[in-house]
Amino acid sequence: MVYNSIMYNAQEYYQKNKERIREVGKRWREKNRDKINAKQKEWRLKNKEHYRGVMRIASKKWRKENPDKVRANRYVTRDKLRMDVLNAYGHRCQCCGETQKEFLAIDHINGGGNEHKRSLGLKSAQAFYTWLRTNNYPKENFQILCHNCNMAKGFYGKCPHKS
Repeated sequence: MVYNSIMYNAQEYYQKNKERIREVGKRWREKNRDKINAKQKEWRLKNKEHYRGVMRIASKKWRKENPDKVRANRYVTRDKLRMDVLNAYGHRCQCCGETQKEFLAIDHINGGGNEHKRSLGLKSAQAFYTWLRTNNYPKENFQILCHNCNMAKGFYGKCPHKS
């Protein structure tokens, strides 16, 4: 019976002081943000598989509920990755000097681009750009060419600018 009385008093106290209790908690969390983050990170590392499973489910649900945001984010992410790749390789056609980003492409210097992408299992330009970033933008086999120079190199073996 004492327990019920204590519980009732605690609930009553909480109801009367709800705002003050919340404010004290909020100040404590702000003051101890680093400690809280460290503890959460430690828990996530200890419970990696569980955390991944929970996040996978939550992400899938969020993507289903927010298709417009997912699509917009995909375009932003793709464009940022492409710009990172172009900047890493000089953002300029190595043949004619074109700098308009819409006209630029990554070229395999020694040819064999399709075979290389197939051997890596890459099916999109974004996957190829990701591979380049993951491999620290290797310079020895890749260069930037504009689409005209790239197509001429593919069809005729060299670009007309090099003649």
